[in-house]
Amino acid sequence: MTALNAQQFFIKFPAKLGTNYDAKELIPVFQRWIQQDSLEGVLIDVANYTHVEEGPGVLLLGHESNWSLDFGDGEPGLLYTRKREALGDVETRLKDAFRLALEACKLLQKEEDIENPIAFDTRDFVFGINNRLLAPNDDETLQDVHEGLTQFFDWLFDGEKVDLVRDQRKRSRFNVRVRVSREISVDTLLAKLGPTLNILN
Repeated sequence: MTALNAQQFFIKFPAKLGTNYDAKELIPVFQRWIQQDSLEGVLIDVANYTHVEEGPGVLLLGHESNWSLDFGDGEPGLLYTRKREALGDVETRLKDAFRLALEACKLLQKEEDIENPIAFDTRDFVFGINNRLLAPNDDETLQDVHEGLTQFFDWLFDGEKVDLVRDQRKRSRFNVRVRVSREISVDTLLAKLGPTLNILN
């Protein structure tokens, strides 16, 4: 069984923020997203962790997934985390995870009710698996997932050169830095991924 059979994918697209950015301005934005069902799935609550240095920032909690403007490792970014089981094969679940992450990026980039604009880097991001049993953070897991991820990224990024670099810190969950040879816009990637697959529940 490949480690990509694990359900708990997470993706972090680095955010391009101004200096002294105050993430608290996203609290009412995320609250409005809950009221308007702006993202797929059941959205539940917003948690403020901006007081935690290099912490989860502002967290949008859902039943199936979480989204946050995360400041972990000193790098701000949109972090999408799948919590509950998703249906479909590996390719379907990868498409679903990236679509849900990028839809949140698109919403934030176009958000009018924030003072400080946000943009996201799709050329240098993190993909990981939050399941230490199926995906221990070692070179064997990287070897196990390398072909599947390479094929997926080759399709998603239209054949652009992609490098995968494993985070070798022992306490880290398995994750790779994904470096793409050319920046491709959030809108272009979402168009490639297509509409919702309705597989959250």
